[in-house]
Amino acid sequence: MPVSIRACLCCVVGWLAAVAGAALPARAQQAPGRAEPAASRLAPGLQQRPATRETLRVSVTDAAAFRQWLAREQPKARLVLLPRHPDLLQVRGASAAALASCPWVRFVDVADRPARPERQLNSANLSANKVTLVHRRYPRLAGQGLVVSVKEKPIDQQDIDFRGRLISPDPQAQMLTAHATIMATLIAGGGNSSPAGRGAAWQARIAQSDYDNLLPDDGARLTGQGVSVQNHSYGVGIENYYGVEARAYDQQARQYTSLLHVFSSGNSGTQPGGSGRYAALAATANLTGQFKMSKNTLSVGATDALGQVSPLSSRGPAYDGRLKPELVAFGDGGTSDAAALVSGISLLVQQAYQEKRGTLPAAALVKAALLNSADDTGRPHPDFVAGFGQADALGAVQTMLDGRFQEGSVAQNQEQLTTLTVPPGTHRLKATLVWTDPESDANAAQALVNDLDLTLEHPASGQRWHRSAGCTAPLP
Repeated sequence: MPVSIRACLCCVVGWLAAVAGAALPARAQQAPGRAEPAASRLAPGLQQRPATRETLRVSVTDAAAFRQWLAREQPKARLVLLPRHPDLLQVRGASAAALASCPWVRFVDVADRPARPERQLNSANLSANKVTLVHRRYPRLAGQGLVVSVKEKPIDQQDIDFRGRLISPDPQAQMLTAHATIMATLIAGGGNSSPAGRGAAWQARIAQSDYDNLLPDDGARLTGQGVSVQNHSYGVGIENYYGVEARAYDQQARQYTSLLHVFSSGNSGTQPGGSGRYAALAATANLTGQFKMSKNTLSVGATDALGQVSPLSSRGPAYDGRLKPELVAFGDGGTSDAAALVSGISLLVQQAYQEKRGTLPAAALVKAALLNSADDTGRPHPDFVAGFGQADALGAVQTMLDGRFQEGSVAQNQEQLTTLTVPPGTHRLKATLVWTDPESDANAAQALVNDLDLTLEHPASGQRWHRSAGCTAPLP
């Protein structure tokens, strides 16, 4: 039965198929002197306390002009430059409201908030997400040659499960908690201490970072270390807006297309959203950190071993209605464990692609394979509690090994047509479209810049199925 898929970017189809694509150019930034009120340039948390004096992060259109303005209007303020982010500056000693009144200021955001691990218990089970099946069926796939970064406090450098695989460990670093060690074990533990110490990608090397800095790490340094996946099993308070951190992660995704960031959704699933359009709804829109509102990353919720989403697992939607979290995975210790497990699975998916193609896949393609192969759980079809469903390591790896995907790009107002033949007896077809979307303006009402649609058409009958806004639901 021939079937056509029409996509505005790129498409991949099959019984378990994935689609990934490239981004269109970002829209132009607004010029200084726009008419929007200064209050709209404040992060939601600052709108309630505009007179406080604290360290603030300021996005500007002209750094030199802003510095001159600050010296003239706020002479007691202290300015700190952020070398890797030329349009961002940190300011202390000036109120948020005063900074927002500057014509050169695009957005005033809160600076680094204390991050905390999102883990509660201590147990691991690689069978729930079919990682064990990958190890048995494809023993050659163990993450060798790949590097994961754990953005957290230092891990235990004496742990024998990491022996010989830590990249540039700091001999002076002091382990404050066991959390980072557990995350590294779930991702890439070698199993030297016990069978329970073996992670999903148990031969991958491990780099470390620090979540005291909530902005993205230096992309050049990460790629220089060979990092292709970075795990973020931490959160702050519930934050529902697209801030400078979310923007920075989306920007880095366009610059380093093979680098995938995996975030825990949070353990605040029983709490209300706190601000924004979903503030009045119980147990809704409670992801823990505005950086998790980024479009080109993965956020992961937690399930029990039977695939039921944990009540404490933070859920969506994102502040603007986008689907969050995108996936769930087993996390007896909360969403920290679930994110670490998906980070390890992502390494296996990358290795499967690399084995066939000789290069690393785009992060958008890895994301597409994970979403497309996920096992639906909870409510039918994608939802704001379980996303696309329970991560399926075996299905995602097989998608890559079987080549059930297509990559490409399109320009404005173009479309791409893919024809495929669905095998006889197939009862369900899943097509998933994923692309790297350009960063939006901080505090944008809608973060999505490129709106891509996917249409499935049966030529013989003329029947069509359509999904808009990125085709975040599988086509029947």
